[in-house]
Amino acid sequence: MSDLKAGVSKHIDQNVTKAGANPEQASTTAPFTASVNRSDASEGSTTAKVAAAAHTAIDAFEERASSTEQLLREQASQLGEKGEEATHQVQDVAGQFKNSAMQYVEERPVQSLAIAFGVGALAATLLRK
Repeated sequence: MSDLKAGVSKHIDQNVTKAGANPEQASTTAPFTASVNRSDASEGSTTAKVAAAAHTAIDAFEERASSTEQLLREQASQLGEKGEEATHQVQDVAGQFKNSAMQYVEERPVQSLAIAFGVGALAATLLRK
């Protein structure tokens, strides 16, 4: 059991050192790194040390998750707006194409029928192969 305590204490000390240049004021900017004050690490039980480190890591994770969630929500909203805008543009272009085609058919019905027949024959030929 003492090996476990020594290992946990060593791990906590390593995380404190990795978290910031000053072990007394370890930074929580390193992702998911437990920042534990060395004076706290030397006092109390190993369980308390591990619990403190775990709480710090969870708090850092929660902060990052919250900011990430907010960013994703903003981007989703922007994408939704862009999608609606694109849908309206496509509908406008399709409406213009439809009006143009209808006008052409009304002005040149025989040519329109010949074009439709030619496109149908071409499609049939291509689909047979």
